[in-house]
Amino acid sequence: MAIKMTLIADRPNTDVDWYEQDTAVQTYINTHFISTGKMVQDSPTISADGLTKTMVKTYPNNSDRIAYQNEELHPLIKASSDAGQEYGFTNNIKRTLIWEVV
Repeated sequence: MAIKMTLIADRPNTDVDWYEQDTAVQTYINTHFISTGKMVQDSPTISADGLTKTMVKTYPNNSDRIAYQNEELHPLIKASSDAGQEYGFTNNIKRTLIWEVV
């Protein structure tokens, strides 16, 4: 069964920029997960007021989800995730994760 992860980020105002992954991280994810079919990543959506960003990733199975989150195998992804969380804390961006089996 597929695993769907929805990340909802709420920023306090539009003067606060969204965290953006480095191009190297995006390329790594594309090479190791998206182009191999281990993850589908939808384009982010932004609410009409510009305060809420929603990102959806779907893994075809739990093994691919676990592999993506394995910091020993993918330290670049872990570092980017940590940087995004720190940026959110520093800039008062509330993050909500929703996991679903689909």
